[in-house]
Amino acid sequence: MRVLLFLCACFPVLLWAEPMVSPLSNVQNIQQLQKILRDPTMMGGGFRKALEGITPSGIESPIEESDIDEDGELKFPNIVLVAKVFSKTQPAMAVFRVKDTMLHFEQGKQASIIISNEIVTLYAQEINQHRIKLLVQPFNKTLYF
Repeated sequence: MRVLLFLCACFPVLLWAEPMVSPLSNVQNIQQLQKILRDPTMMGGGFRKALEGITPSGIESPIEESDIDEDGELKFPNIVLVAKVFSKTQPAMAVFRVKDTMLHFEQGKQASIIISNEIVTLYAQEINQHRIKLLVQPFNKTLYF
């Protein structure tokens, strides 16, 4: 009788007891959870849809049909300021678009681009929060943004 009472008392405890969990199953659970959760750095559909309605803040001049004028001289290229980047740990940077090419500069740096078989060099003389001073060679013109 005692054996029967012991079995009746212990058997339900075994039914409701938690199963043994191995470290391998925990790793598998974590991997399944990572598959379910999305990467928080990826852009969601709602954010992407909101960006479609934003237009560029600057007014862009129309792009010229030809880079050479009637006299065979190279026309001044269309230069658009795309972004200014300021950081406490790195030097200030500016990003420009010239003829469908993105160029980024730090202060004192230069970049060259070929337009109609002519080399045009852009030199970032000054980059700060209030203005950007860009020298354009061979035109010897200084642009302020």
